[in-house]
Amino acid sequence: MRIVIIGGGISGLSLYLFLQKLFPASLPSHGSSLELVVYETHEARKRDSSSELSGVGDPSFASGIVGGALGIAPNGLKVLRHLDENLYAAIVEQGYPVSLYWIQNALGWNISRIPATDTGNPPLQTVLITRQALWNLLRDRVPDSALERKRVSRVICANDQRPRISFADGSPDGEADLVVGADGVRSIAKSAVLPADGASDKHNAVYEGLLGVGGFIPSSQLPPAEPPARITMTFGPQGFFGYGVCTSSVLAAPARNDTTTTKIPPAPGPHAFWWSTYSHTQLPNIENVDRDDIRAQLQSRHGSWANPVIRSIVAGAEIGAILPTWTTPDLPTWERNGVVLIGDAAHALQPSSGQGVSQALEDAQVLALLLRHCLGQSRGLGNDDNDDEASNQAERIPIASAKKNAIIQAAEAYCKLRKPRVKRIADRARAIGDMKRKKSFVGEWLTYFFIWLLGKWPWDSYTKYVVDHDVALEVESFITTDQKQ
Repeated sequence: MRIVIIGGGISGLSLYLFLQKLFPASLPSHGSSLELVVYETHEARKRDSSSELSGVGDPSFASGIVGGALGIAPNGLKVLRHLDENLYAAIVEQGYPVSLYWIQNALGWNISRIPATDTGNPPLQTVLITRQALWNLLRDRVPDSALERKRVSRVICANDQRPRISFADGSPDGEADLVVGADGVRSIAKSAVLPADGASDKHNAVYEGLLGVGGFIPSSQLPPAEPPARITMTFGPQGFFGYGVCTSSVLAAPARNDTTTTKIPPAPGPHAFWWSTYSHTQLPNIENVDRDDIRAQLQSRHGSWANPVIRSIVAGAEIGAILPTWTTPDLPTWERNGVVLIGDAAHALQPSSGQGVSQALEDAQVLALLLRHCLGQSRGLGNDDNDDEASNQAERIPIASAKKNAIIQAAEAYCKLRKPRVKRIADRARAIGDMKRKKSFVGEWLTYFFIWLLGKWPWDSYTKYVVDHDVALEVESFITTDQKQ
């Protein structure tokens, strides 16, 4: 059986590692029939371990390649812990755990404090980490032989055929039993799942009219008196500004490989990050954007805000990442005839969700667990490709059919489990994202009031639903219920 993953980002590499973990006896290295391959357009070499640019060193280059910094919420960390305890520990050691979202307004008033933990005892914290560091840690665990640098130009699927993959370089087409589109907001695989409808494809990602800019600063630029184990987030009439520590002290890291410790935060590492989000009607051309103009706008927008840290950051800001906010419409399905979408290809979320990477990780674990279950219930993992040439061809047809049916069953179950959860998160994120737009005087104060109310009920049903989620338990419950029906 051949599984192709299009996209070597966080969701694609995570899925590869979950499949490697759940089907250890079916990997090529074990001499059996399951083949896993990841096609990635860009260079995806492992980092040079001797280089300082490893995620705990200078992270500035990451801004222009795969993004700046991100937060892995408690539900995402549970996925990583299920995947690999050593990977989980390394992420915690290279990142920085935070227990609180400290929310202010442009006047400097503290209007809300919202937990960045789950409700466990002890609670699991959110981890801030550079996107490059997280990708490096995943990539380190994927063998070079599993990644091919190829640009996929088209994916075709039909009821009676295996999915077919075409390449931009004109090399021969490939086939697979399952193609997973982990190829982001401009997904090529999505066109196979949801063919274009007329001149305007209603399934395309949408630019939300919000632009994010950000960069890295020395953590020493944050005042020592300010509690480090928090993300400071500030809303104002013309946009949003946030900052926080995203690396831990190397000296502190060996003493903690678990984010359940909330009383004594580790010493901050050398780097912190900042970001600003604001209304920008026209989608900019990122390649030709005037960074000096972006910097001038940043200073004009936030230079008079009351928080002295914000004023200090914008006064000397070096613009690293420039990231338009893209979202994916609520797609009718994420699968069709052996092609499945995960991560941003299926559901690009507003950054205000705080769940982008965590939901991508959940996708990977759910799909891998369901594939193991459904294929295990069929003859789909048989070594049909290694049968003796004299084997009866008629006997192979039921095996192939069972395999295809099992893959479709897993894909349908994946959509059934994941789509309602992601939609609920996307709806909430859209409401919060609107608070980052330019506002009238009345709109500004209504925003502050709403955020204040959120702080009064920090553990509402929505928050618990998101951060207390455990994918393994969800899938186990789903399988048990399905078997009873």
